[in-house]
Amino acid sequence: MVSVKDMSLLITRPHPACDETAARLKSFGIDDVIIDPMLVINPLNIKLDKTTFKQAKGYIFSSVRLFDALAMRDVVDPQKPCLCVGVKTAAAAKAFGFDIPLLVAETGDTLVRHIDDDKRVFDKMQGGDWL
Repeated sequence: MVSVKDMSLLITRPHPACDETAARLKSFGIDDVIIDPMLVINPLNIKLDKTTFKQAKGYIFSSVRLFDALAMRDVVDPQKPCLCVGVKTAAAAKAFGFDIPLLVAETGDTLVRHIDDDKRVFDKMQGGDWL
């Protein structure tokens, strides 16, 4: 039987997710954790047009990491409705200050398909731009 003490693990997730994963693995007794992200996420150093965000009727979020960038820029209005891809993204939206998302789907494709199926969502999306 292999002991966790004999394991070496390579984590390729981007920061900060890899740091969180490494800490959890170390708490299980796995000491040899190598962090080497295959992807590096850098914030865009561009000026965002707040008017576009403020005029949007609602938002569609596809990643938890969006909230890291949006929090520093004060461009979204959490009083507006949102749709989310994935339950973690929905939880991040709620933590950011959004009410319960109108729709949560596992993939972007599923989200698009469900928009037409859910009258409550379809009606809210009419007559305005969503980001």
